[in-house]
Amino acid sequence: MKATYYDNPGDAFRANVGVYEWNHASGDWDKTGTSNKIELHFPSVPEGLTNDAAATFEYKGKAARTMPGEELPELLAFSLSQNNEQLISYKMTASYNSDDMPTNVKSDLSIESYTFTTSIKYNSKDISVEYALKENSNTIIELKLNAKGDFDPDNLMMGYDEDPSEFVNSANVSLQIADIKILGQANVKKIADALDRIYKDEEEDDDFDYLAAATQEAKVLNDNAKLIVVYAGTNNKFAETEFYVVEDSWWGEHYVDLQLIFADESRGDFEAYFGSAFNDIIEEILKLLEELGIDFDDWDNWDDDDWDDWEW
Repeated sequence: MKATYYDNPGDAFRANVGVYEWNHASGDWDKTGTSNKIELHFPSVPEGLTNDAAATFEYKGKAARTMPGEELPELLAFSLSQNNEQLISYKMTASYNSDDMPTNVKSDLSIESYTFTTSIKYNSKDISVEYALKENSNTIIELKLNAKGDFDPDNLMMGYDEDPSEFVNSANVSLQIADIKILGQANVKKIADALDRIYKDEEEDDDFDYLAAATQEAKVLNDNAKLIVVYAGTNNKFAETEFYVVEDSWWGEHYVDLQLIFADESRGDFEAYFGSAFNDIIEEILKLLEELGIDFDDWDNWDDDDWDDWEW
């Protein structure tokens, strides 16, 4: 099936729907039934004689209005099971406006007890994006972003090369790590305009005052961006954030960083506070990948020749 060329993925799917059994004797697939899906039954181990594994593919599309002959996917789904026990499942759904712009795209990927979900919603004045990684019902990490502005398709395309603040006015963010959640909002337009003004002479001025610029930047960020830290279960706040000026220990230059201010007025470095949480998340993900046969232990020992040989 992979060797056959189709101009449209929908054509490829519709041409191959049906139920297929792996024939060990002939070393090929036998079509044994009809279906509105592609259903493959095969051995779960090399040289196995019993078709105890199953892979199912689903697809639904619609004709594009602005691109004659093209098809827009509305549903993509895949599942893999062994002895009727589901191991992996994936589902993507999408809807589009009259200009073929996606207005709502959602996907769910489950691998054993882990689930990764994404959701993107779009209209010309509002965009929201959500990502979440969970183990069963426990949140490992969840990110929610929402931006308001002028999201005309031409502006979005221009944003790849130009400053997105030209069409983004404000943004809200929610980041949850385990049982801790960071909530924030920012006036993107005001921040971008102020930073352009503060650093406009940076490249031309050999004696540019980075301390003065960083001090102004910290004030602008504190005035136009607010972040608080709460417990996810109760939403009770236990810390606020503050941008402050830091001196680079190597180069002596100054830049802006973020710190936490707790109820007792004590302060802590933002990155250091959440560093262990991120490390725990990475460890969980690496364990999952190792269970799937993907081992990253030797990556640190790769040299330039190894990366040159890698097929991207």
